[in-house]
Amino acid sequence: GATKLELGCEARMDFFTLTSSTNWALLGVEACAVECEKPFGISRNHLLLGKMGKIVATNIGQALKELTMVSSSTKHGRN
Repeated sequence: GATKLELGCEARMDFFTLTSSTNWALLGVEACAVECEKPFGISRNHLLLGKMGKIVATNIGQALKELTMVSSSTKHGRN
């Protein structure tokens, strides 16, 4: 059988594991809450929205150029 000392050590380790796991989970919840409160952060270039805007503008410009090329070719009878 196990001695009282061995049982005491197991109980302490279980308590330590449970406490550590609970603390880790609560810190994760806290981090999620902070991110929800300030999703865009406080730094100037947190999400690089300027770069994304340039890419979207470029893509729209290319789509419009292709659209005008297709419409002009159908007006002149070219397929």
